Amino acid sequence: MYFESFPDPNRTSHGVSWGHVTSSDLYTWSMQPIALQSDTYDIGSGSIVLDKNNTSGLFPNQTDGVIAILTKQHRGTGGQVQAIMSSNDGGYTFIENPKAPRIPGSEGSENFRDPKVIWHEPNQRWVMTASKAASTAVGIYTSPNLIDWVLASEFNNKHLLDAGYEVEHPNLVPIPRLNSTGARNKNHPTVPGGTVKDFGDYVLVGSSREGSPLNGGSVTRYFPGKFNGTHFEPTNNRTDQFIDFGPDNYATQFFFGLPHGAPVVGLGLASNLHYTKSPTSHGISRTTTFTGPREGYLIHDPGEGELSFFTRPFNLDAFREEILANYSAQHLLEHNVVFNGSDAVLVETRFEMLPPDDEMVELNVDFIFRSLISAEQIFCTIVFNTWAADFGCDRSEAFSKWLVGSSRLNQMSARQVRPLLPFHNPAVRRWEVQAFMDRSILEVFLNDGVKAGTTTIFSESPIDSIRFQSSKIPTWATLGVTVQRLRSKEVHYGIAHDSLSSPIDALQEKKDLEHIKVYQYVVAASLFARESICGAISDVLQMLASGSVPTKTRGCPLTYE
Repeated sequence: MYFESFPDPNRTSHGVSWGHVTSSDLYTWSMQPIALQSDTYDIGSGSIVLDKNNTSGLFPNQTDGVIAILTKQHRGTGGQVQAIMSSNDGGYTFIENPKAPRIPGSEGSENFRDPKVIWHEPNQRWVMTASKAASTAVGIYTSPNLIDWVLASEFNNKHLLDAGYEVEHPNLVPIPRLNSTGARNKNHPTVPGGTVKDFGDYVLVGSSREGSPLNGGSVTRYFPGKFNGTHFEPTNNRTDQFIDFGPDNYATQFFFGLPHGAPVVGLGLASNLHYTKSPTSHGISRTTTFTGPREGYLIHDPGEGELSFFTRPFNLDAFREEILANYSAQHLLEHNVVFNGSDAVLVETRFEMLPPDDEMVELNVDFIFRSLISAEQIFCTIVFNTWAADFGCDRSEAFSKWLVGSSRLNQMSARQVRPLLPFHNPAVRRWEVQAFMDRSILEVFLNDGVKAGTTTIFSESPIDSIRFQSSKIPTWATLGVTVQRLRSKEVHYGIAHDSLSSPIDALQEKKDLEHIKVYQYVVAASLFARESICGAISDVLQMLASGSVPTKTRGCPLTYE
């Protein structure tokens, strides 16, 4: 994986470059030397592809040539140019191709950026999506050779255009559908499961720097639809379909080239552009983090009325370890769980009820993540009603030295989460919540991934306890809570962005990282999967499905202690 970074913490000798980390399981990451070093130009957003058929003509004697297509910005004038870099060693080092890509409308523009390239097999063409920020459009280009490009079409959403919200970091990938199994009542499906089918669907993902109806900050939207190789047709014109209901998931990007029918797999930047740089003025060197890897499908969600994006943690079961607590409550829940603040923990909550037909339901369950040292905390609540549940978190007391600006950015809320209905008895209603706390990030998945939310917590002291409490539980309801540690202190669910900067071997020895300060966002479409870089994702999926996990756990102390 590649990411934008400042190798020089003082930002004097070098500007924005591309850092590089590798992994065989998407959880354990090893720092590599800087892949693309800035000069008079900052190395901006872009993408990586494997040119196995040498369509570019740059790799006459090999089938594993790697191409980076990216935007460069002059550090003095701010002018932007597009560039092609090639690598003969599997993506570890690059040289710039003297032939710049010829992309209509990109020359001299300060609003053309974030090129993401995929291969479209039916048309035997490369396809590029790029942000045309000034017009809020996404340009769709095609090329036979990665150098000569033709504008095939543009995607534009009238509602975003009218509001003036630019679309950045576009990402277009094929995506399978996951059938919903369970109740015969189609209005209330259970956990998506069963058959994975390919209906020729694509999903276009794009991010906006501001204007989120959820919190006013930056946000990432998705648009399901069809793609014929030149034109993308969304299934609707909605702008209220979000990858994440939390404040901290921006520029989500997916790996491309997965096996046919496999879910999309990707990560996002766990931050909001309203405060990505703010912690440094308050004595905190940690600025942001990546989400954990997630797999995604499309499902028919009656709560949304149409195709919806369904996401859940990628292969998390391989990292489960010690169970720290396991409670089943039928009257009242009041428990405290203490854990090592350097560990990642998983909280799973299950609520099942069969109320009388004439009885209204309202039950609150709180779980409070708290530092026993500093008393900093994030307060989360689930409110179960008769046919829906609401979920929310408030992190306004989660940091004493970090200011996020608007109070709305401290809230994370998902409304009207419908129950899961068992197939054999549709009257029984069930909800499930997974919450992952990994030092500086909280990721929540409702009903196995029907909705997902992410928020960061840059507390002065590590979060090291959880308190569970509930209102009185009726006799016809059961509440279960499990807290589990994730495998190995060296394997963390998140990736601390502050330590992803330059090739520092001292990371292996856990030396002081306070001087390593990185202020950046994810390189658009910079996720690239192949064996010599991140491990071929198809091989990873097969390896993890067989239950075999890597024994290597060092090389990635990428979250703070």
